[in-house]
Amino acid sequence: MTRIALIIIVAGLASAATTAAYFANPTSTKEVKSKSDHEQRVRDFFEPAPKRDLHSSQEMKPRW
Repeated sequence: MTRIALIIIVAGLASAATTAAYFANPTSTKEVKSKSDHEQRVRDFFEPAPKRDLHSSQEMKPRW
């Protein structure tokens, strides 16, 4: 194996290990939030859309 290929492989492995460590430990870069805050964000995200009147709207016409 040539020297350049070996350097490229080692650099790739080091980059992959660094990326994996970064994403495997999310608390190292973000502040720790309480469980109730997380649960509230989940509820807000999945709450149903507001009631909208869909029957008294204008008919859509094709654009051709």
